[in-house]
Amino acid sequence: MRARSAGILKTDELGNRAARSPDYAAECVALRRLARALVASDLALLQSLADSALKFCGAGSAGISLPEDGGDDRESLYWTATAGLCDKLVGHAVPCEDSPSGIALELGGPQLLAYPQRHFACLPALEPEVVEELVVPIPGDGEPWGTIWVMSHEHGRVFDEEDARLLESLASFAGAVLSMSRSKDAAIAEAAQARAAREALQLSDTRKDEFLAMLGHELRNPIAAIDSAIKVARRLAQVQQAASGMLDIAERQMRQLKRLTDDLLDASRIKQGKVPIVRTHGNVQDIVADALSSVASDIEWHGNTLTTDLPAAPVTVYADTARLTQVVTNLLSNAIKYTPRGGTVALSVQAEASPPATRR
Repeated sequence: MRARSAGILKTDELGNRAARSPDYAAECVALRRLARALVASDLALLQSLADSALKFCGAGSAGISLPEDGGDDRESLYWTATAGLCDKLVGHAVPCEDSPSGIALELGGPQLLAYPQRHFACLPALEPEVVEELVVPIPGDGEPWGTIWVMSHEHGRVFDEEDARLLESLASFAGAVLSMSRSKDAAIAEAAQARAAREALQLSDTRKDEFLAMLGHELRNPIAAIDSAIKVARRLAQVQQAASGMLDIAERQMRQLKRLTDDLLDASRIKQGKVPIVRTHGNVQDIVADALSSVASDIEWHGNTLTTDLPAAPVTVYADTARLTQVVTNLLSNAIKYTPRGGTVALSVQAEASPPATRR
């Protein structure tokens, strides 16, 4: 390493220097003050940490260096917070590969450097000259967030192991602050994504309802034309019994189509899964005939034979005839689907005798 070969790395000397006695009471007071400041912005809290480092270590300059985006790009570190003689240099950039902070990050621990300005062109020309710089990595999630550092500008003020311990304590506090901040940012981003997803879903539901309503209104136009054509065809086919029977089926199917279109227009019921039941008097034979007309092409395509056994006399029911037609149609469709090709599908309808009325 260039710093070691140039003789500017003096970390080993920290253990040989007489260290001052720790002032744990003052340290605890300062840390409690920092803890109360957690409600402040990240930049304000980091600035408080830089000010505390300056005071704890009796330094001439202090600061915190972080990547600009706080991410994994370590090409440059930026002086995010500064204090002392370099307090006006917030935002100053240094290359991670060739700077005191880069050395501390590479070696993974506190590093002491002598006269760093003489060997690192990235450092500004501070006056008086920097005699020593003590740099400590800020622990992070998996890898350090950056560094916290102090500089001495006096020959009579050199750093010792107590300074390194204090700076490591502040670095741990800074790491916790940055971790919480990143976690908060991630949580806010996730909440924003969830909110956006909900809004997109709501918008999708709204557009679906609008589409269903538009489709229902659009269906009414051809339905009205077909209904009118059926009425005209009935007048023209009064003398043809077969044609009249087919028109009966067409009319009943048209009524059901109108009914389904009305259901389609009721978007709120569709959204809630509620389908209205409308009971009317209807004929079972007509219901079966409508269902048979719906599956006639399927029977022919499968080559099946369909047999029916219906009551000879008309059977009247009081029910939702459109829904009953759907039920019979579904039963026939399933039977045709699962009957081997060329097989027989049989439909039988029986009417049970009504129980005698109870005399009171």
